[in-house]
Amino acid sequence: MVRSRWSTALAFVVFATAAVAATPSSLSFAYTIGGAIPPPQSLSLSGSGVFSASASSVGSWLALRSLTGPVPGVLDVVANPRGLSAGAYTGAVLLSYQNAASQTVPVTLVVTAGILAPPANFTDALTISPSSLTFSYQPGGANPPSQALTVTGSVPPVVVLIAPSASRWLTTSPLSPTSPATLTLFVNPAGLAAGTYPGAVIVSSNGEAQSVNVTLTVSGGTAPAPLHLTSIVNAASFLASPLAPGEIISIFGSGLGPETPAPRRLTPFNVVDTALAGTRVIIDGKPAPILFTQSDQVNTIVPYSVAGRSTVLLQLEYQGVRTSDATLSVADAAPAIFTLDGTGRGQAALLNQDTSINFDLNPASRGTIAVLYATGAGVMTPASQDGAITGAALARPLLAVSVLVDGQDAQITYAGSAPGQVAGALQVNFRVPPQSRTGSAVGLLLKVGRFTSQPGVTISIR
Repeated sequence: MVRSRWSTALAFVVFATAAVAATPSSLSFAYTIGGAIPPPQSLSLSGSGVFSASASSVGSWLALRSLTGPVPGVLDVVANPRGLSAGAYTGAVLLSYQNAASQTVPVTLVVTAGILAPPANFTDALTISPSSLTFSYQPGGANPPSQALTVTGSVPPVVVLIAPSASRWLTTSPLSPTSPATLTLFVNPAGLAAGTYPGAVIVSSNGEAQSVNVTLTVSGGTAPAPLHLTSIVNAASFLASPLAPGEIISIFGSGLGPETPAPRRLTPFNVVDTALAGTRVIIDGKPAPILFTQSDQVNTIVPYSVAGRSTVLLQLEYQGVRTSDATLSVADAAPAIFTLDGTGRGQAALLNQDTSINFDLNPASRGTIAVLYATGAGVMTPASQDGAITGAALARPLLAVSVLVDGQDAQITYAGSAPGQVAGALQVNFRVPPQSRTGSAVGLLLKVGRFTSQPGVTISIR
């Protein structure tokens, strides 16, 4: 069975790769002795389920504001460097998830001294040469040769710290040399798509810290594999149907994107980008927001401008190569409910009234409010912008929305855009009918206008 690389859960709907993930993939703090404590930084947790977290660091300078919580959610990370001497420090946040592999987020802290008298054995200012390094890589070729940094002046110890990148492509040796010293930098570009990757090496000693920028450029390499589309389906139900304005869809095939999964990227205008890791989707001549891309799957959002059309043309582009046109029908709505396991069937991805996840061991009580997440509601009012992240102004579907639980109409308390999530995600709050039957697999349907969601979706009721 095909499994979705999107999931929904808890307080709001969040779309991400199948593995629950925290972003950014690393954190860095800076502190000057005698100055203000650096402000907390946040990890954004996407996916579904529940997380537990712990922090580790030498000197116990790293702490968390919470140790468990729902996913999606936000985890605040705090650095308290008081009492630490000048230098570079490393720590980590370990995240464990309910239904996914654990994740370690590296955290760095650079502590520098204020204006102090130099130590008795101070010889000269810390000097690093060159001030920047550049590596180039052609896919299929040998790894770029190592390059050297020369560190002079100051006194031991010298602490070398890598500013980590998401793919961990940069390493250096040794990590704790004495000055003067030569540092050797290595890059491992395996699995990286074509593009430019920034990194840095931080060298600290006696209250001084300097950063050397390191850039890796991966060229396009040989021509990409031929693009081939096999299916275009609703991203919640995994069923083929006419497209609807604002519908989140999944495109399956081969050669559609990079081998390494790439999740959505926001522009400076807080809108999901229409180009991601070399992938674009063109629908009715308009680039569509890209939520996820990988070689065999791309998730995107149908532009709202298709409203009123009977058919549209879809093309997928990767590294400048486009597929032939696919002609697709258009409907006013194509509702589908996201499910907890991402297959499009079984337990719906919904919340109980207390915002806990609804499932067989945590059913909703009859008469209480439950929250489901869906897509394919069609045109919204006020009009939604393609790829925009929903803020305080909420939009509602033009078409009437209803929910059936065990075949009974449920009272709708809210049906509209999901706060904090991309336009196209629908949130529906409804009251579980008091007369509905109980059980772990009670039927659940969503209707938008005359269109009905996929069969086989359930809710747990007690």
